[in-house]
Amino acid sequence: MVVSQLVQPIHARFMRETGLSSYLQRILAECESAKQNAASASTSLRPQISSRLSDAPVETNVSNPLIEDQAWFVPHTTPDVPVYIGESSSTAFATSLRQVLDHSCTRGVHVPRTHYVPDTSLVLRPMSSTSWPSEARARLLVKVALAYVGRTHHIILASATFDRLHQIYQDLSCITDVDVGKFFGLFALGEAYSITSKPADGHEVRGLAYFITASKIAQNVPERATLACIENLMLLAFYSHILNRRHSAYHFVGSALRLSMTIGLHHGLPQCFTMSPVLRQHRIRIWWTIYDCDRTWGSELGNPASIQDSTVSVELPSMSGLENKEKEDFADPEYAIANIKLAGIVGDVMTDVYTRKQTQPFLHSVSTILRKLQSWKTHLPDSLKLPHTDTCASLPRNLSSLHLSFDQTVILVTRPVLLHVLKRTLQTSLGRSTSHTTPITPLMSELANASIDAARHIHDLQSQAWISGTLPNVGYFDSLYIFSAAIILAISSILSPAGADKLCFETASQILQTLAENGNLPAAQLLTHLERVQSSIDLHRQNVTSKENETRYRRDEGAFLGAAQRIPIGDTMDTTSIEGFSLIGEEYAGDYFDFLGPLVGFEGESFVGDQDDFGG
Repeated sequence: MVVSQLVQPIHARFMRETGLSSYLQRILAECESAKQNAASASTSLRPQISSRLSDAPVETNVSNPLIEDQAWFVPHTTPDVPVYIGESSSTAFATSLRQVLDHSCTRGVHVPRTHYVPDTSLVLRPMSSTSWPSEARARLLVKVALAYVGRTHHIILASATFDRLHQIYQDLSCITDVDVGKFFGLFALGEAYSITSKPADGHEVRGLAYFITASKIAQNVPERATLACIENLMLLAFYSHILNRRHSAYHFVGSALRLSMTIGLHHGLPQCFTMSPVLRQHRIRIWWTIYDCDRTWGSELGNPASIQDSTVSVELPSMSGLENKEKEDFADPEYAIANIKLAGIVGDVMTDVYTRKQTQPFLHSVSTILRKLQSWKTHLPDSLKLPHTDTCASLPRNLSSLHLSFDQTVILVTRPVLLHVLKRTLQTSLGRSTSHTTPITPLMSELANASIDAARHIHDLQSQAWISGTLPNVGYFDSLYIFSAAIILAISSILSPAGADKLCFETASQILQTLAENGNLPAAQLLTHLERVQSSIDLHRQNVTSKENETRYRRDEGAFLGAAQRIPIGDTMDTTSIEGFSLIGEEYAGDYFDFLGPLVGFEGESFVGDQDDFGG
């Protein structure tokens, strides 16, 4: 209740004052109307993807269009350190889409990341300039941090943390560097998540002062790591994403991973060691949090898993041996295990799909992983499945986060196929196909459809969360999910201009823009990419219209010459023949944007996947 009382009234007032709520609701209503019209226009239902994938033949001559022979680098101000671009990142996919739509684009047009807190802002401020808040505010900030981060990832023991916080305020002389690192990391997260409007000074991210102090303490790497040290690194990693310092976040989680390995967290602790069930479970849970973050965060940077599953022998989370009161420190084990298994699949995606050393045919790898995702979803316990309701506004954050992660993983593995489908479709429509052009098969269409279904579901979840006031204004991954889905919806709107996805794309753009205007640095950066994609789409449509007009002119000219040859010498062309000619010209002028013909399985699909499909 504390978090909702703190955050939602501010968000609601902002929505009322800006009128954005009514705007988004109107757009969503238009999207829903278009979806229903599309559904009623078709009487066929697409079969389950899993069954189609198991029976479909696999094309062996199709490769990942995002992976070229050489790795992707773009120039930087420092000549000896060009910027590496991971092909699996969502921004890299946006640039690849621009290359398909605009042949003048190269890899070098990739937009560099500029919307982040620079190094100079972190090193110039002295540690002594940051003081402890009052005890009441300190407790409030910790609760907010746990509400947003602690519900999705296990990092600290809440009960022990509040006990230690009370001890500190009873005797400030007992504060240690570990205490400062831990609590200032929590204060930073609490400050950032406790508001939904732009900071008063207009430029500094909330909680930055706390983060700077905590990060300077973390520079002292212990020879013998402790759980507290690892906890502090993870808190800094999560806050770094708010600053859009994703490389720093990856560094912090990487450091936490390596320190965890030095104390053997990736192995089960023998029962002969005397340790309370709470501490045992804490060791287990924090390891799996690091495992999850290493894979999911690394995939957005184009990096593989830092540790292989074959070297991990620690048991999965449970409530074994815990008293009822002690269980309050831990999330539902089924939720934690579902996250772990999903992170494992993400690791497979990076190993099998985004690699230059392909051991299996590309489409075979994609199909195999998509079947794993279908199995993951099928075996979800009922408590983790989405309710069969039209609105997801009341979803707990951890549940929505789980399904957003699932949808993003579906997009990660299938969007290369969707880009391939778009490229081949445009080649055919523009008359650029050759005898060597790979045709679009039913399997490709099914894989592409899975990506679109997942994007539509992300759009629905995040739009409802924004309207209800539950979408954090500073969330990195919330912005990333919106952006990732928007790029897929943009492709869908090109393939099917009459569909509802164009409106959904505009809604996603509006939400990102509003987040950016209110201080969300990741949203500001992603919005720049989205604007470049929109420009490429506009240019593409102009080129298509120009070519369409040229084609119509040539057809009209041919029809005119044919008619002239049939007119006897001395006759004149009257108004009737002109009208007839015009009708002939219109008869042959088809809808150039209707690319659905070659795409088996796209036409007449529902815009939100069923619970048993990839949309849920």
